[in-house]
Amino acid sequence: MNGYSQLKKKRINVAGFYIGSYASEEAEGVLYCHLDPASGELRVEGGMSGVENPSFLALNRQRTRLYCVSEGESFQGSPYGGVAACGLEGESSIPRMLNTMPSMGTAPCHISLSADERYLFAANYSSGNVAVYPVQEDGSLEPVSDIQQHQGSSLNPERQEGPHAHMIQPTEDGCYVVTADLGLDQLLVYGFDVQAGTLNPLPEKTLQIAPGEGPRHFIFHPAHPRLYLINELGNTLMAFAVDLPSCSIKGPLQTISTLPDRFQDTSFTADLHLHPNGKFLYGSNRGHNSLVCCRVDPEDQMLTVKSHTSSGGDFPRNFAIAPSGRFLIVANQDSSSLQSFSLNPDTGALAPLHSLTLEVKPVCILFA
Repeated sequence: MNGYSQLKKKRINVAGFYIGSYASEEAEGVLYCHLDPASGELRVEGGMSGVENPSFLALNRQRTRLYCVSEGESFQGSPYGGVAACGLEGESSIPRMLNTMPSMGTAPCHISLSADERYLFAANYSSGNVAVYPVQEDGSLEPVSDIQQHQGSSLNPERQEGPHAHMIQPTEDGCYVVTADLGLDQLLVYGFDVQAGTLNPLPEKTLQIAPGEGPRHFIFHPAHPRLYLINELGNTLMAFAVDLPSCSIKGPLQTISTLPDRFQDTSFTADLHLHPNGKFLYGSNRGHNSLVCCRVDPEDQMLTVKSHTSSGGDFPRNFAIAPSGRFLIVANQDSSSLQSFSLNPDTGALAPLHSLTLEVKPVCILFA
């Protein structure tokens, strides 16, 4: 297809990662890049075109399939955004298109795979709904098997006039699916029927967040019954208790600011990630243009802010920590740049290494 390019056959000691971006359909909006672990140098190896605004990505565990959204108000003649399935087979790590589907809502902003990778979940921000797609054996997508429309509004009349689904993620056992809705100030919990591919609303498990906070992304601690939530409008991180077998979420146990005390200008959070060793939690601040680092207490998993580090660019969106735990890469959307950092796994400290300017606006980073 257009924009498909081959990687060099020569293999060197590098860490590969994918970039999702805001880009035209003609541009290579999904990029495959390398991080040199000796120097932190970043470089683009190739990319795939054919999808407008492939802003968020998901990979299967074997790293043979990549999925992306098309974040917009229309897609291939439909009044929706889109989702696309791509293959990563052979010697090349550059995606090749398998097929596409309408997202059944507008401005899809997050996707994830079910625990058994038989389904893809999509969150549509502008229309405030979520959709489920069966995944075929070759990784391509079947037509939607379920759609759930959120209802309501919250405190902020400009940003919370209606539902805005911002993230959708299954639990590790595959029994439940959790959605963060920025417009409702809620975490909604669904039971998931793996045979039918349907979401069963469980309103008794819905968690109401403080009005005006705007929940965006969340993460389950891999070793402890904790869920961490970053709130876009409130610029806060929250810690919750979680009973994983029942997906019962209680709290918040703690709420802390992602910004320094004296910062008064406009800023919005974006992403959060735990270090692989579970000792540090990081979040991105768009406006303050920083990464906040929090220590995770080994006894009760509460958070303490340790530092704020410049993102090295403008409007840091998503970021990713290398599997080794020794590097972090930030996607600075509005400066069209990537910034790599060395990461000290004992202290959590970040030190800038290398910046790379792109022809597209980077949004999402996934290590391959």
